[in-house]
Amino acid sequence: MLLIIIGHLNIQLIPQLTGVQVWIYSFHIPLFFFLSGYLFSTGKSLKEFAKKKLRTIVLPYFVFGVVILIYETYTAVRYSYFSSHWFWETVSRFLIQNRFWTIWFLAAVLVLNIMMYLMVRLLKKRWLLAAVSVVLAACAMIYYAKGGDKLPWDIDVAFAAIPYFCGGYLLRSFSEKMESLLSGKLRSVIIFVVCTAVNIVAAWLNYRHMKMPHDMFGMKYGIVPLAYLSAFAGIMAMIVFSHWFRLRPVQFIGENSILYLAWHQTIVIPVVKGILTNLHFTVDYGNPAGKILLYLLAELSLVLLIMTAVIKLINNTKLRYLVGKKKE
Repeated sequence: MLLIIIGHLNIQLIPQLTGVQVWIYSFHIPLFFFLSGYLFSTGKSLKEFAKKKLRTIVLPYFVFGVVILIYETYTAVRYSYFSSHWFWETVSRFLIQNRFWTIWFLAAVLVLNIMMYLMVRLLKKRWLLAAVSVVLAACAMIYYAKGGDKLPWDIDVAFAAIPYFCGGYLLRSFSEKMESLLSGKLRSVIIFVVCTAVNIVAAWLNYRHMKMPHDMFGMKYGIVPLAYLSAFAGIMAMIVFSHWFRLRPVQFIGENSILYLAWHQTIVIPVVKGILTNLHFTVDYGNPAGKILLYLLAELSLVLLIMTAVIKLINNTKLRYLVGKKKE
């Protein structure tokens, strides 16, 4: 979640950070899908499964979206570009959802949950799940290669992301073995170094081919095997890294990641930019790298501060039920 926020802070303003942006984009969204798959469960029945997904995905999607719509409408009125056409077009894009606002991820996760539910019910063997997920991802890549565009409710992303989602789901079956594997300090260091090296090399080779970072949002994969290899290697490196450092503030962000995801880019970052502008602190291309880096650090700090305050308010009130939280 931290990497996603950093990726949205215009780090491209500092040319020296191009490599950082390439690295972040190589695996941060795939990691989100992977973790969603790790937490996936079919439940005891279709009714139970559907009820849970309505509570944890569908309801939050519309709650988050309505809040964003209110903010966007306020902004449109304030800057004099509001019209009935603009409003209904915005509502339409929100309902159709094809990479609209940061909540596009929730739409893709909902489709992935439905796909995975059917796959688990129909395919009983793990290797079949893995094989079918690869075939479905290949269909998405062929669709993109033929000039296919974004589909409603991000169905195309769901097909492309099913290997990550399925990978997370399958890893949970081997969680004890994974814990045992990572319990040895030397083994975990070797795994981390190897995975990080593979992630960086594959990502950079793909970047040299595409001239841009791997981007699931924008359907940019470049050399497909390199994109998936880099993503899975980065995911594994982060899994190892998470076993070494378990800081409470980072855990809090992880536990509330969907809330940070929903509003940080569409609402909080513009608010923070406005605050910094009012403080006469702005940056642009050509400014010294040190000044831009200081600005980005201030922007990140304010975004996290505001989002954390909002999330603590939500978590301590009945509003928590509207964003998919369990009843205490």
